[in-house]
Amino acid sequence: MAMPRENSQFHDIDFLLEIVDDRDDFMTIVVVGTGNRVPTVLNVRTLRVDTTVSRTSELKIVCLRTKRRLSSLKWEGEIQVSHRTVRSKDELKSELENSASVYGVWGENSRAFFENWLNAKVIDISFCFVLKVCTEIFLKDINPSEITEVLEEELPEFPLSTVGMFSRVISNNFEEFRDENMENAFSKCKKWIETLAWETLMGHPPKL
Repeated sequence: MAMPRENSQFHDIDFLLEIVDDRDDFMTIVVVGTGNRVPTVLNVRTLRVDTTVSRTSELKIVCLRTKRRLSSLKWEGEIQVSHRTVRSKDELKSELENSASVYGVWGENSRAFFENWLNAKVIDISFCFVLKVCTEIFLKDINPSEITEVLEEELPEFPLSTVGMFSRVISNNFEEFRDENMENAFSKCKKWIETLAWETLMGHPPKL
């Protein structure tokens, strides 16, 4: 199986995007700060379009939310959460374009959607991330206690908070994901990240 090449522009990404809902009058997008600015905090911002509201509104909460949403990943840390409701998709589009010139997404479908909608560079981080995890963790003689250190070294473009979260759950499920066959390891790891780590990070209920 041909493996994708690393994208050297990861260091430009400050925010990850995920579209949750897209209808005529409503849209919900989750924006997660990658931690390049505040590496120990996950900044989760939910942007909603609701054409029925009379004005733009915003709510911000700073707290430890791991017990409610990230407990399945066995990760602890501070999460800054904010919710913003705007009155049109154009207003939402403008806010995203004014916030950053480069965004990271997971998967080709998300990349195609945001690339066609936003006047911004959109990078699919999925294959490179999975490839690095597989080659550096599952296919080498790595002790589970060394996983965090190895990932922090191999994934400098990702926030310490995100790497720490992923490495903790990899350590706890090390034997399940390790596989001598590269293709199987890549497939297992990609499925795990898509169905648990990424979706939980972006606010979806975990599929256990």
